[in-house]
Amino acid sequence: QAFSIITPANGGGQGIALKRLDSNNDQILGSISWSNNTQDGLSKIVSKTDGDVNTTDIKLQVSNAGTLVTALMLDGSQGGKAWFSGQLRTDRIGTSTNSIDPLLYLNARSSNTTLAGFGPGIVFAGDRNGDGVTQQMAQINAVAEVNSGTTLSSGLQFRTATAGVNSTKMSIMHNGNVGIGTSTGVSDPVSRLNVRAANNHTTGSDREDLVTLHQGISAWQVGRGAGIRWVGDVSRTMAGISAYVFGVEQTGLAFETGGATSTGNLKPTTRMVIDHNGNVGIGTASPDYTLVVGNNSTYHTLKVQGINANLAATVKFKHHGGGGRNGIDPEWNISRGSNQTSFNTG
Repeated sequence: QAFSIITPANGGGQGIALKRLDSNNDQILGSISWSNNTQDGLSKIVSKTDGDVNTTDIKLQVSNAGTLVTALMLDGSQGGKAWFSGQLRTDRIGTSTNSIDPLLYLNARSSNTTLAGFGPGIVFAGDRNGDGVTQQMAQINAVAEVNSGTTLSSGLQFRTATAGVNSTKMSIMHNGNVGIGTSTGVSDPVSRLNVRAANNHTTGSDREDLVTLHQGISAWQVGRGAGIRWVGDVSRTMAGISAYVFGVEQTGLAFETGGATSTGNLKPTTRMVIDHNGNVGIGTASPDYTLVVGNNSTYHTLKVQGINANLAATVKFKHHGGGGRNGIDPEWNISRGSNQTSFNTG
């Protein structure tokens, strides 16, 4: 080594003190530089004032093909925040295949033992036109939701920026609930997944899709497409709703339920469909009328029942046109056992 600086064990003096005798702001106070026999200033530590005389920055500069670049800056005007101009990388070998080895540790301190809402975060920023003025682009925060005085229950906030201002778009609570949106009830979701539209419904024509399920179509094969499944224990399918293809460019919905044989089966039985024409089929996937119950090969019963013994059930057929109609149209074929059921006008 070129020289040594020794501080006595019972002393407290400083090894090197660099002092500039003027009081101008935005000036370099001093620097330490490393060179080799062919080029000066291959690495450098620089201390400079930042705006005010008593506010300083520390820069760590390294050489890139002979040109010094600032790799790390400690910003005094920002309370000692560190600014990295390149990658922050740590290479460590895990102790086992199941271990998580934290490479970056962020810590935040509470001002008292029961304060909530604090936590460390990561801000992503960009310099829009190279003038050194940065704007926030995104942010990830860890937030203490409950501070019991002895333990913390915490979640995560994911924020994105509009015009350089970050706001929370998604939250993961300490209990695992996820909220997507920016309003109360979404930032603090009470269900496993809570999604809220950006705008309130006001006009009747301001529909906003909250969830999109996408499955590509390479052939218009009749059957179920992308869907939602409700699954119980042991991968038991309980119910589902799927998109249904009835033909080329003909799509609708299929409503499905499972049963005892649906354990491990991700395709429960289709019970009802709404086709591309709006026809509803119960027990059939090919309804050719507005409502079709059953099919030609299986016996089905349609039952209309009152809510109690004192209230009878009523089926009413109404036509639009002149004149009244009594009895039953032959095509209806409505009967109860062997007795013909009569219908009055109405």
